[in-house]
Amino acid sequence: MQLPELAKALYQLKIKAEQDSTLRQNLLQNPNKILKLWDINIPKSYEFIVEFHENYGLYLAVNDLKHKLDTIKHEQQGSSEQQSFSDQHFLDCHHY
Repeated sequence: MQLPELAKALYQLKIKAEQDSTLRQNLLQNPNKILKLWDINIPKSYEFIVEFHENYGLYLAVNDLKHKLDTIKHEQQGSSEQQSFSDQHFLDCHHY
């Protein structure tokens, strides 16, 4: 699945899960199972993040694991030029 198709598939899943509380709960509890049922394949070099926040709604993101590991490595080295992991995480996630 190419990136535009992945984005479209995740967007469709997000819209459906926002309307269907059972699907949303299942997605939060077992995201890999729901992705498989929806025939959505996240490359192994990425992590899939799903969260629900009452005042924000459903949040789906795909995060590059290599970048995540590089960020952690820089933080462990005490690089003052690096933003906090949470800032990097938010900026680098693709929000659908």
